[in-house]
Amino acid sequence: MRRMQIKEMAERLGITPHAIRYYEEKGLIAPPKEPDNRYRTFSEEEAWRLQTIVTLRRIGMPVSEIKKVLAEVDRGHEHVVTRYLELQRAATFTEWVRLKHQLEIIEQMIQNGEQNSAPSWDDWYRLTRHWQEREQWRLKWRDLWAFDQQAETFDQRVERNDPLDLYAEYDHALQTLTEWIDARPEETGLDLGAGTGNLAGRFFANGIRMAAVEQSAEMLRRCREKFPAMTTKLGNFLAIPFSDDAFDFIVTSFAFHHLREEQKPLALEEMHRVLSPGGRIGIVDWMIESNETFHAW
Repeated sequence: MRRMQIKEMAERLGITPHAIRYYEEKGLIAPPKEPDNRYRTFSEEEAWRLQTIVTLRRIGMPVSEIKKVLAEVDRGHEHVVTRYLELQRAATFTEWVRLKHQLEIIEQMIQNGEQNSAPSWDDWYRLTRHWQEREQWRLKWRDLWAFDQQAETFDQRVERNDPLDLYAEYDHALQTLTEWIDARPEETGLDLGAGTGNLAGRFFANGIRMAAVEQSAEMLRRCREKFPAMTTKLGNFLAIPFSDDAFDFIVTSFAFHHLREEQKPLALEEMHRVLSPGGRIGIVDWMIESNETFHAW
């Protein structure tokens, strides 16, 4: 079987020999070396592995994540690769949202400078500092509630309608929100923090085109099992993985309270971004009467 040397391999993939050596240094590849001259040589199988690495790097996936993907492939778990791509899509949307807001800040700085005929450094400093603080809160999204572990039993829990459980009146709350939104057949809706798809499923059953966004991969898997024809994406409130003006209405149930107070305005801005003009938002969630009630709870 013919083997290629590093220069030929680099030319074939459109990368540099230095990049190939870097991937070897990071443990992504381990090409054998000729015993007489110590030159690296590559088989077709190793060329495929390098091609996979190059493909994932082109979409911005970090080397550390690529290493995990290759480990799954080596174990024969190629079906898991899609989950890593979903994570990369979510990360890319987060960066896209950040850059979009950064461009808006630059435009404001330009307008401020033009109005004052000179740079207004104090105003620019305050503007950029405020933006930076907001973006830091966007990046602080974390799953602190282990929803992946709750996915298998979540539907059974809410179906019990236990008056002592956090999800008491769950069915009534979802039905009320569905009625309030009053979706029309030609509309498209989005369920944020969709969980296993119970709220989105109510609209879907009525012939409404629905999309679901959920940050828990296992919750999303259950949603897909229940509603295979529904558009589903991994993501969260702070970087919704859809384009501007994509939906006629947005709903969310028992999820908004998981956001920090500083994150809630960012989430509402994101909802506004993907909502078409004249669209509507419906939020159903727990309400705590007072701090004393909250701490007792």
